[in-house]
Amino acid sequence: MIDEVYEYLKEFGFTKEDLDSFENINERMYFTNLKEVTKNINFLSSKSLSKEEITNLIRNNCFLLTVKDNRLESLDNIYLNILNLNNGELKKLILLYPYTYIESPIEIEKIIAYLKKNNYTIDNIKEIIFSKPEILSYKLDKIEKIFPKKED
Repeated sequence: MIDEVYEYLKEFGFTKEDLDSFENINERMYFTNLKEVTKNINFLSSKSLSKEEITNLIRNNCFLLTVKDNRLESLDNIYLNILNLNNGELKKLILLYPYTYIESPIEIEKIIAYLKKNNYTIDNIKEIIFSKPEILSYKLDKIEKIFPKKED
């Protein structure tokens, strides 16, 4: 990673071991810049996450440092406008599931549409997500096996 990113992350509270690990896990760290990294940390901060919560999240999922704006915007739209999560619920989801903001928005929208088509309300869908947040990483075919179509 470039020096200014390295120094910024070190000042933010990450150790040399953390930073080495990030580079080993996330190859995009070699190509990212300070603007991208600070934008993503500021995005997490805007979700009412503390500095400690942000560092713990990134240690668990260093891809949060390099996620692109269009993914963040699409996922924000899903969580805030489709699922109608309030700020507290969204923070809870992020802390429960560090991959909340790197999953495929397309797959999540398919899952929500499928469940709604099968008479699950938004509140039911939220309950499902909070009880098993890794469901956000599933493909639709796996969801169809877990939640078979309801017969009319």
